[in-house]
Amino acid sequence: MFDKAYKTVQEFTFPLIIIARFYDKRVVAEVGNFILLNKDGWLMTTAYHFRYISLYKKHKSEIEEYQIKSKSLYSRKRKSKRQQKKLLKLQISKDWITHYDILFGGINMGIKEYYVFSEHDLALVRVDPKYFDRVEIYPSIRGSSSLKPGIKLCRIGYVCTELNISFDESTNKFSINELPRLSRLPIDGIYTRNVIAGKSRDGNEIVYIETSTSGLAGHEGCAIVDEDGNICAIHSSNLEVSVGLIGIHDKKQKLGNSHLTGIGVHSKTITKLLSSCGIDFKLTGETEPLESEIFTPDESGKVKMTLKVDNEDPKESSENKFLIGSFKSVFIDFGLCLCAFKNSEYIPSGTAVMVGPCLAMTARHVVEDFLRVFDGKKYFEGNPKKDTGTFSTMVINPKSEAKWAVQQFYFLVEGVDVAFLKLAPQNQMAKDRVNIFATIDLSMPKIGDKIFAFGFVDTQTIAEKKSEDHISFGNGMSRSLAYSEGVVKEVHQQYRDLSRLKFPCFQTNARFDGGMSGGPVLNENGIVIGLVCSNLPPSSIEEEHVSYVSLLWSSMLISISLPFPEFELDKDYPVLFLAKHKIINVIGWEKCFLEKNDSGKFVIGFRLD
Repeated sequence: MFDKAYKTVQEFTFPLIIIARFYDKRVVAEVGNFILLNKDGWLMTTAYHFRYISLYKKHKSEIEEYQIKSKSLYSRKRKSKRQQKKLLKLQISKDWITHYDILFGGINMGIKEYYVFSEHDLALVRVDPKYFDRVEIYPSIRGSSSLKPGIKLCRIGYVCTELNISFDESTNKFSINELPRLSRLPIDGIYTRNVIAGKSRDGNEIVYIETSTSGLAGHEGCAIVDEDGNICAIHSSNLEVSVGLIGIHDKKQKLGNSHLTGIGVHSKTITKLLSSCGIDFKLTGETEPLESEIFTPDESGKVKMTLKVDNEDPKESSENKFLIGSFKSVFIDFGLCLCAFKNSEYIPSGTAVMVGPCLAMTARHVVEDFLRVFDGKKYFEGNPKKDTGTFSTMVINPKSEAKWAVQQFYFLVEGVDVAFLKLAPQNQMAKDRVNIFATIDLSMPKIGDKIFAFGFVDTQTIAEKKSEDHISFGNGMSRSLAYSEGVVKEVHQQYRDLSRLKFPCFQTNARFDGGMSGGPVLNENGIVIGLVCSNLPPSSIEEEHVSYVSLLWSSMLISISLPFPEFELDKDYPVLFLAKHKIINVIGWEKCFLEKNDSGKFVIGFRLD
């Protein structure tokens, strides 16, 4: 009866593993299901599976508050009675969540966007679609107009009885010690009635479908389908229903045991939530309207930002809003992946940003690493450097597949961790590329400002299908797009110290992984305000990442030679001149000034607001 539905559902239903580590070092894991909706990587499951996200944020602040208070009180050698009472009042909760992970199909795919509607028990999530490039069949959701009690339905999903997962304290990562024994089990039943659980805060009915049979542990998030495999509901939980009197024993009435029925999120709710979020899905039949069609998620991974267009002031614009999920597409337009090679030796390392015609920028230490590994060169403090090396360097834009060869490196050996790359097109896609460049802002960020960083990191997984998020090299190495966000913690206008970070930079708590060096760091307007420089990971759960971003104003002193009519051939000019002549788009270049020092060398300054 449901053999066709079973075959259909298995094409787009996958297991979900949710893991959490608590303050007392307990590790809890559970299995659920998710349904892949479309080729863009959108999926749906129950909101219950995402409860650890909000709990983790809440508990993290509580742990930080506890650590600060306890450290302050314990640091005092002599404590008054009042201080002793404060110590006793400091409560440690063993249920604080210190780490969590959500594995889609057993893989940490990384969440691009998400909406969580807790009151409706539905979560809508977007992951990288490259993980599902072999999926050819996507679900069809049955319109609620044809859904009537009495029809036969079947829930089909993965269940699991045991999960053997531990937490490695040395790496701060979860470890699956034994592959879980997953089984895809169907349980059929009758659509008995609708369960109305009131109204949500945004005024919408909370509607569930009840089935005569219950689900098993792990069925949460799986599809409840009709005989054709159309989704009628998403299994949420079970409902305990009393069966009433079953007999008389010793002249006394005896109540019978309760019966469990299944509860699922109604297709009427599912279709309206998907539509309100602008997510594509296939609908079979018509759906009934709800009293209200405006849904408000209580947990969202989409953050509204403003994209600056031409000379428009982003603060005055309300039409150029874009979402954090689309933020990635802004980067992949001008983001470049670097790879240096000599003979059969490849070093795919670092990220670059396209800032002008045949001109890109990256971190100076990325270039110096190439020169050191292949040519044994080590630069010390001195004059500005330009070099080519005896090796080849290629930069690639994974989205367009445009390729350039690096003809020249330009950088200062002190004062800034920035290098400029002179590029030569290597294919038609690169030759056709026009006016797709990043905008740079030389202004100083403020403490507390939110920042966003992108880069290409090393990965062991080589995609069989081409993806704008992934790129492979001839030696089996590959790179994948990484994203991180944080806030500005400290700003060092000239330098942090005179030994290691002796250039303008700022500190952030964003995580920077290997390979992101030289990648762009953007503000909330989508403008590049710096380049990824370095990262110091936390040594305990109470600590944050300590990362540094190179500010860009001092890079305007770097001299380069480019074939533009405004400049003489074979002559080097400071990058500041390119900004002045609008060859590269730089905000705040007017605040920079050049002057000669006592040694007759040019130095650069920056006027603060």
